[in-house]
Amino acid sequence: MGQEPARSGRPRAHGAPLALKDEIVIGGSGGDRGLRNWVAALDPKTGDIKWKTYSIPAPGEPGSETWKNPNSWQTGGGAFYVTGAYDPATNLTYWGSGNAVPAFDFTYRPGDNLYTSSALAFDAADGKIRWWHQYTPNDNRDYDETGSHIIIDTKVNGEDRKLLSHAGRNGFQLHV
Repeated sequence: MGQEPARSGRPRAHGAPLALKDEIVIGGSGGDRGLRNWVAALDPKTGDIKWKTYSIPAPGEPGSETWKNPNSWQTGGGAFYVTGAYDPATNLTYWGSGNAVPAFDFTYRPGDNLYTSSALAFDAADGKIRWWHQYTPNDNRDYDETGSHIIIDTKVNGEDRKLLSHAGRNGFQLHV
């Protein structure tokens, strides 16, 4: 997991915890306070952290190349204000992340700024990001994409499909 920079503030959990079969999953929501946010799974009996995955990759982690300023990841943002969704069939939990920080000074943080303003699919067993979709690369409009991501079981062209749906604040919808 990369090093965590020293900050005076701490991420808060604004969304309700997501109770799974053997863990409680929560998202940090330090928002626009310039923190590096995360999703973590806790053991419900002990409170110990089972896994913790950041929405802002540290140098050397996948996606870090999309943060062109070598220091901008430290104040990256990517908050999780809304409780994620869980699919027991795939053991994936889906969370929408907030915008990058500073929100309106995109010149400080050139690049796409993964994994902000995105839908993220975390493996509930180990917290690894299995896939992602970024709605607004280098979001400089404070769009966030923390709203509900809804899992839909339906047919597409006669084939059973599992879809994740979200009405993006930038005007685009996600159906994957």
